[in-house]
Amino acid sequence: EKKEKVKLFTNPELCDISEDLVFTEPYYDYKGRNIILDQNMDFVKERLYGDQELHAEVGQLRDDFMNHAQALIHGDLHSGSIFVNKEGTKVIDPEFAFYGPMGYDIGNVIGNLFFAWANKYYTDSENTEFLTWIESTIGEVTDKFKEKFSAKWDALVEFPLYKTEGFKKYYTDKVMADSFGYAGTEIIRRVVGDSKVKEVTSVTNVDLRIPMERTLIQIGIKLIKERRTLKDGAAIKAVGKEYSFFRYAVKIGSFHISGIIATHHLCCMIIGHDIDDVQWLLCSLFFYRSTTTSCSSQSGDRNYISILHFIYSLI
Repeated sequence: EKKEKVKLFTNPELCDISEDLVFTEPYYDYKGRNIILDQNMDFVKERLYGDQELHAEVGQLRDDFMNHAQALIHGDLHSGSIFVNKEGTKVIDPEFAFYGPMGYDIGNVIGNLFFAWANKYYTDSENTEFLTWIESTIGEVTDKFKEKFSAKWDALVEFPLYKTEGFKKYYTDKVMADSFGYAGTEIIRRVVGDSKVKEVTSVTNVDLRIPMERTLIQIGIKLIKERRTLKDGAAIKAVGKEYSFFRYAVKIGSFHISGIIATHHLCCMIIGHDIDDVQWLLCSLFFYRSTTTSCSSQSGDRNYISILHFIYSLI
């Protein structure tokens, strides 16, 4: 019965579009359609076009997308396709539907939530209510799916070999790993491809958009490469926190240093040996050092020196 349904939903034309836009062009821009900020071009060339390990992992996800007829999936499920209220949930635009890996739909939902997180973090970081909510939502979507999937498995699976705990764990772990990997491919393709999201394009301040895009790319890469080790909502939230919550804040007049002193995107640039950004950070520190009176104190000098040591330790 399932094989007959698979025949009805092969959808080769639209699957071919996804195979290009999601799993090929972000890593191998053979059609020249990627849209990348000039300031991020070298970053993309190094982190996406030149990473052979990443290509191997994306190749596996692409192969599963093309050949694993696991379930009837929506094929383009994102926050703009889902309507939710107290009465229920509606999903629209199913034209990409086909039999494929169920993790593709789950991952697309998770990936699109990261855009809202990144946008608010970079454009309205004082809105802790929203940031707390979106972080919690990402974790809950992950954990609730896993919980409900387990319950459905127990209620519906009848074949004796599949009812064993060992097989159930193998199957569930694979679905979750797929979900995280496809979340990563969704994030990356929406940042560098020609089909972007408003959470990215609405950021018109290039000084914010450059690091926001780099952060999203780094998150996507980590989700892809480490998808098999990420097991639950806490793990997926930790990825976002790792790349988002180092904050560089210098308050003019008091030389107040908040947190560890560098936003994560600057740390990434420094570790990646982007000398222009290292110089930018150092020049900023020298500027604030020379224009704030409190830095003349011994305490201010110690803070300033410790910051420089921190920066140089990353190079």
